[in-house]
Amino acid sequence: MLPSIPSNAEPQPITLRQLLGYAFTTRAGASLLAFGVLALLVVTVASAGLLWQLRQQALTATESHLSSLGEVLAEQTIRTVQEADLVLRATQERLREDALANVRHDGASLNALLSGRLIGLPQSRHLLVINKEGQLIGHSHITKPQQSFATQESFNRHRLLPRDQLILADPTPQPDGKHWEIALSRPLIGIDGQFAGTAVITLDVRYFQDFYQSIGLGQAASISLVRDDGTILVCQTGKESKVGKKLTVNSPALQALFRKQSSWYGKIYSANSDSPRYLALRHVGNYPLAVSLSVSEDAITEDWRVALKMTITGLLLIAFIIGLFILALLNQQLRRQQAEGQATHNEQQLGASLALQNAILDSTAYGFIATDSDGTIRSVNRRVETMLGYPPDELIGQQKLTLFHDPNEIAVHLDTREYSPDGAWALLTDKARKGQIAESEWTYLRKDGSRLPVMLSVTALQQGTGLVSGFLAIVNDLTERRRVEQMKREFVSTVSHELRTPLTSIRGSLGLLLGGMNNELSEQAVQLIGIAHKNSERLVRLINDILDIEKIESGKMKLEIRAEPVMTLVSQAISINRGFAQEYGIQYKVVESCDNVMAWLDADRFGQIMANLLSNAVKFSPTGQGVEVGVRRAGKRIRIMVRDYGPGIPAQFRSQLFQKFSQVDSSDTRQKGGSGLGLAISKALTEAMQGKLGYEDAEGGGSLFWLELPIADPVT
Repeated sequence: MLPSIPSNAEPQPITLRQLLGYAFTTRAGASLLAFGVLALLVVTVASAGLLWQLRQQALTATESHLSSLGEVLAEQTIRTVQEADLVLRATQERLREDALANVRHDGASLNALLSGRLIGLPQSRHLLVINKEGQLIGHSHITKPQQSFATQESFNRHRLLPRDQLILADPTPQPDGKHWEIALSRPLIGIDGQFAGTAVITLDVRYFQDFYQSIGLGQAASISLVRDDGTILVCQTGKESKVGKKLTVNSPALQALFRKQSSWYGKIYSANSDSPRYLALRHVGNYPLAVSLSVSEDAITEDWRVALKMTITGLLLIAFIIGLFILALLNQQLRRQQAEGQATHNEQQLGASLALQNAILDSTAYGFIATDSDGTIRSVNRRVETMLGYPPDELIGQQKLTLFHDPNEIAVHLDTREYSPDGAWALLTDKARKGQIAESEWTYLRKDGSRLPVMLSVTALQQGTGLVSGFLAIVNDLTERRRVEQMKREFVSTVSHELRTPLTSIRGSLGLLLGGMNNELSEQAVQLIGIAHKNSERLVRLINDILDIEKIESGKMKLEIRAEPVMTLVSQAISINRGFAQEYGIQYKVVESCDNVMAWLDADRFGQIMANLLSNAVKFSPTGQGVEVGVRRAGKRIRIMVRDYGPGIPAQFRSQLFQKFSQVDSSDTRQKGGSGLGLAISKALTEAMQGKLGYEDAEGGGSLFWLELPIADPVT
């Protein structure tokens, strides 16, 4: 039994432990692992750089935005304070002018004067005049409140430092307890140049808060108006609790703002909050005021933190994907390594298997020739070289199987006068393509030109899809068989000739006894002589058949081939054999005819062939059934068909059907007579007349033998 060629087994799953072991123990695995780590590191560094850049952009944008808003708020504050200060200066000048002109104001006229000054100033709530004793002597409201200002810090500062300067007092809550106001004051100087009192104007904090609210920074930001000592005078709505408190920034920095700078921006920390704040201060003109805007770092970086979380998530996803990618590559490399190892192992096994197969094939007496689908030789064994004389390198990929065939022999089988390579290849492989047994005898031509009788068997090689991918030709040298057959023929011929003469004499003598002395012999003697006469005739026919075979095979059979009318000869054969058919209760029926057709044949031998086919059909037909005979055209040939309704030919016997001494029932107890030479002689005679003899399974059961002969000119 030949060893099996290894096949591709189902790959086993690779575990994570195997992958990690491969990654840390092999150079290729370590390179892939390093590549994955480096790729992840590059992506991480690039993402960190981008995030840092985004954060810096957010902080820079915040600084720019706060600085711009600070400038806007400073300008608005300057206008508001400037308008209030102008009222104070105007009041200051009017009272001085009235004093110089010796004009005396009573309470009502002064109040009216002050009320007129506030027209068109919605941010101002009160305009007050206070004498040097701290008593309120004039008020913009009709009702004069009873209030003393002698103890207020701003009044005392004016009295102690009587130079003309604007002082901003601490913010004071209004009577409702919900709102605040800011007092701005300037000193009143008498005619004598001494301190005469103060003029005070109050500003409604809500005016500033409404403007801060319109900016829309939200509760995350803080806007306030700060005095030069850091006291918060105004805060945006909702953060009034900070009013009157000190700004969370060091005093020297604030003082430097008022002395040298118009703005300041920096980062401040609060004990009440974990998040630092970014503070922008803007000096309000020449006044001891600054606009303060601050935003927590958390608010500035809120979008950045969202981006950071998304980036971290993305990095984790990228790390996961890179990990999967690296694992996939490791798996692929490990599988490739395993496959290469398996392939090497398979190649070794395959090499050993092929070496054993080649040794077996080379030691056989048969030649093996493998071809592709168009007949080009792809492989031969050593026997082909010794048999035909061609070395393998002159055949493989260079020649076709038809190289060895005699073109004239191919042309005869193709029924053409010219050799065709395509026709020859189709002739050799048609049966194999159909899955049938393609076995026949041919004459091969060796490289030196000598002829070699062979038995050629062709088998189709099919792929898994059923398509024919090539053919395998098995060549058997028939030289020895032919030599043995020649010896057998010579022996049979010698024996037959030696038997023919005495058998003829014996048959003649027995015939004379039956014909001339029938009345003188007893009935039992006549019966015995009749049996002996029939057996002698049977032996004579057998010897004649053997001699015919010997003549055909030795080429000594002489045929007189002429153009003969086919239907006439068929009718004659039916008439001659009708008596034999009637003995079996069988009738011949002509079911198809073809008149006026001439064929090239030997009339006597044609009759011999028809007698054999008709008698065989009768022998194997059931009693009462008919044997059908038909004649029709088949291209350039005429086909004669003999069909019976018997059991048919077993499949296992069909390859031996036209061999000598072949019978379906070859046992000593067979019921049908015959020598087994009839079909062999008929086939040989048919081929000698350039015809064909074949067999087919008849539709509906039984056997159908057909004979084809070349058509001659029609009868005119």
